[in-house]
Amino acid sequence: MKIRSGFVSNSSSSSFIILGIGVESLDEVQPAILAAAGVSEEELEEVFYGDIFSVVYESDAFRDNRLAIERDRGGYVVGYTIAMIGDGWGGVETTNTDIPDLVEKSRELAELLNVSPTDVMLCTGEGES
Repeated sequence: MKIRSGFVSNSSSSSFIILGIGVESLDEVQPAILAAAGVSEEELEEVFYGDIFSVVYESDAFRDNRLAIERDRGGYVVGYTIAMIGDGWGGVETTNTDIPDLVEKSRELAELLNVSPTDVMLCTGEGES
């Protein structure tokens, strides 16, 4: 039996695979996300308290296509969740998909975020909560 005697952190994290783009600041994609959700800047402040994460995770606009934002490496990954494993909530979430579907989703995401389809990639990492 092994006994851990070192530092144990209570912070939680998640590992993810997201079909998306990496951005340094959410300001780069916020206008496109708001437009896709049909949320004005005023509504962002009044309804969602200025929190773009709330727009993504609470608005009906992104429930079907599973848009996600994850903090990663000093920036963010924005895109569609393919797989997520979280030690903070103990869950495993996956989406079965094939290559043609990934290609189509990458085109949709590029259009949604106003980027080139060649900017969309499979991103892996560990998010922070």
